[in-house]
Amino acid sequence: MPEAVVEKKQAQTMVTGENRAEFMENKLDLQPAARNYDVLAYAYFRLGQREKACAFLEEGLKRHPDDEELAQRLKKCRGQ
Repeated sequence: MPEAVVEKKQAQTMVTGENRAEFMENKLDLQPAARNYDVLAYAYFRLGQREKACAFLEEGLKRHPDDEELAQRLKKCRGQ
């Protein structure tokens, strides 16, 4: 199973709702890895906060411009 999927599943089982997003924001501060931006964006997307999800994907792409997965998720987030 891809590591990003494992991270998402761990975030989902450890905390729920707004706490999940807060947990991931704290993790992102400590570890600004591309997958953490992806997981955080997913948490906000699940909360119905699409704009915030897209903003974190954009921020992730600024830090990791060659990450194809973030680029694809941002396109999906924007509805493209």
